[in-house]
Amino acid sequence: ALKYHWYQKPSVIYYGLGLNYQDCINYHKKHKLPTPLSPSRPSSLLLFVHWVRDCLCQWCNFYELNVFKPLSVPYDTMLYLYDSHTFQQRELAEDEEQDVINILKQELPCLKNQELSWF
Repeated sequence: ALKYHWYQKPSVIYYGLGLNYQDCINYHKKHKLPTPLSPSRPSSLLLFVHWVRDCLCQWCNFYELNVFKPLSVPYDTMLYLYDSHTFQQRELAEDEEQDVINILKQELPCLKNQELSWF
């Protein structure tokens, strides 16, 4: 497809909930997930986050769940269900989405007072 030279693809925004790294570490400890070989390395923090995401995907049976680093919100990372470029293909039925949200809030008590938002 031919694009105009001035065309810029719209920015991606994400629909999800906020998490702090400490929330992921607490979940990791509670569920006795594997510890990185060098837990003090900065890259290990990302492993904690992704292992928590992987566990939550299994609990929810929703493997589209993902994480990203927000630019300016009061959270270290975001756990998102959809993004603005793909939500029409990935959006769950309302009752299924509510089931996923309930599981996330049950597994991560830090999410209980949050509502899904676009970030």
